Amino acid sequence: KSGPDRTEIAEYELNVKKQGEPFSLEKKRILLEVDQPYANHNGGHLEFGVDGYLYIGLGDGGWRDDPHSNGQNKETLLGSILRIDVHQSSEKKQYSIPKDNPFDNSPVYLYGIRNPWKFTVLENGKIIVADVGQNAYEEVHIASAGENLGWNIQEGRHCFLNDNCNRSAFNQPIW
Repeated sequence: KSGPDRTEIAEYELNVKKQGEPFSLEKKRILLEVDQPYANHNGGHLEFGVDGYLYIGLGDGGWRDDPHSNGQNKETLLGSILRIDVHQSSEKKQYSIPKDNPFDNSPVYLYGIRNPWKFTVLENGKIIVADVGQNAYEEVHIASAGENLGWNIQEGRHCFLNDNCNRSAFNQPIW
């Protein structure tokens, strides 16, 4: 499909006719599309949690310093880890939003993330997130639903854009 840059989350079906013979992939449905303002920090890891929901890591949309402040904007899907139910559709979407997601009628599960290239959903619902830093610090968080990991106000455990930020408002990295 031509048009603006976007991240597409799609479901595919693997068709195997006979073991040892060629197989094919068939796109079944597009679950989610997110427009991307720049060519980097567009996505990362996907993982099903033990709760059966799909977790999707989306970066802040790219460029330097998060110029659109996507990391701190819960109204956008960028700069977040999303949590959706791919087994049930809603009226307007190919997925539904779990009722216990932290923000009303939103797939956003965690936010304040620059580029979550890897994460692991633990059995207790917490998520270990590896987030790519910009200037000086890569970071690892253990986060719970609804938490803000601080990007673009802080990088690692340090204020990012200015020297005076309220770091107590954010989930602090463990590394």
